[in-house]
Amino acid sequence: MKIIFVCTGNTCRSPIAESIATALLPNDSIQSRGLFAMNGQSITPEALEVILENNLLEPSVSQIFSQDDLKSDLILTMTNSHKRQLISQFGTEYPIYTLCEYVSETCLLYTSPSPRDS
Repeated sequence: MKIIFVCTGNTCRSPIAESIATALLPNDSIQSRGLFAMNGQSITPEALEVILENNLLEPSVSQIFSQDDLKSDLILTMTNSHKRQLISQFGTEYPIYTLCEYVSETCLLYTSPSPRDS
């Protein structure tokens, strides 16, 4: 199964999710992307610290979400606004869910530095 986690810049939330999922699902293809990522950018020092403290594999460098990513079996976004943006851009025929929606959990609202990211 190919799973992609999506956030804004692909430097913090989605790379951490990628690292956790890679540890839990070693036989699946796990990747992360950002809606406004700068290709090749490293993850934040804080995200790297969390990953290393938990003995997780370091994720790849940031990549922007592209049309090729729609071939994934599952696309999990970090927020509702990420999901809305993908659906607005690519349509509803793809397996796009928020992470909380997919696991049937009510999640706390993440307060992002960007007002567009709620």
